[in-house]
Amino acid sequence: MRGRAHPRAASGVIDVWGERVIGLCLMALAGLYLHEASGIGDVTLSYIYVGPRVFPSLLAVALLGMSLVLVVGRRKVEVRWAPRELQVLLLVSGCVVLYGLLMDFLGFALATLVLTCCGMLVALRVDRRGVSWPVKLLVAVLFAGALRLLFTNVFDIPLPKGVLGW
Repeated sequence: MRGRAHPRAASGVIDVWGERVIGLCLMALAGLYLHEASGIGDVTLSYIYVGPRVFPSLLAVALLGMSLVLVVGRRKVEVRWAPRELQVLLLVSGCVVLYGLLMDFLGFALATLVLTCCGMLVALRVDRRGVSWPVKLLVAVLFAGALRLLFTNVFDIPLPKGVLGW
């Protein structure tokens, strides 16, 4: 929301200590994640080291850096949650949980199609633009199909096939 806060918005000031505690918890999580990532096997391709542990290690280091900012930072942040933003947060979280639960049963393509449709519904609910259902469905089908082709043909990553077998 820009400008004025919603009259019924829940507001509060998050103190520095709350951010520090969260930062310390994230540091512990990042350290555990980095430790687990270091146990992944090595693969070397000619003169460049590219292996399965590179990306998880980079994520852990990035999380360590961001949590360090939370621990060292000295600022107070004012938080205002309007009911509409809270609804959007819950809807998006629900869509992602639904995606994870349906992935094995429906397969990657159909689960991604469902997630994309739900995401567009949430985004269009917030934005209030009138986009027809055929356009939404076309975008969802093209997005899911493009991701499936990218992961299976370009990256050669096996994806869950689901009940339809594709």
